[in-house]
Amino acid sequence: MNAVLLHLSSSHFVVVLPIFALAFFIAALFKHKLVLYRIGAGLLVLAALLVIPQYLSGESAEEAAEHDETAHEYMEAHEELATITLWLFVGSGIIALLGLWQRRSEDKVRPWLILLFLLSLANTISVGLTAHQGGMIRHAALRGETAASAPSSSDHEHTDEHEHEEEHEHDD
Repeated sequence: MNAVLLHLSSSHFVVVLPIFALAFFIAALFKHKLVLYRIGAGLLVLAALLVIPQYLSGESAEEAAEHDETAHEYMEAHEELATITLWLFVGSGIIALLGLWQRRSEDKVRPWLILLFLLSLANTISVGLTAHQGGMIRHAALRGETAASAPSSSDHEHTDEHEHEEEHEHDD
């Protein structure tokens, strides 16, 4: 499996885990069940563990992918958002682990529950923005370009060859 495929396929886990955690925290808030809080916190810990290799595979995916200048701009923005998302996930995972380690009773877990709910919401927004920006790298339609107006790698090769031919004509 190449770096691009690994990065793209594993990103889906990182995207859905905070959404599921958020759902469990909402359920825990309304149902007052400690087990729902623990499952949500566990999902945040798992997301924090999975986001690290996801982030690291992004650099390899960038090097392996052929891209034009337009895509490069989107890659840079995606990388910046990914860095923010990485630290948000890792911080949330550490706080969730601390919350699980406390083993408090149902009534004393409420401040942790609210904090983890808010962090999960922030994670969901951050990873959503990061994933959207990543999708724009490869999908010209998301960038508002049509297939006809999007530059292709063959266009760049043809332009480079044409410029190279013109340089030789001027040398004569």
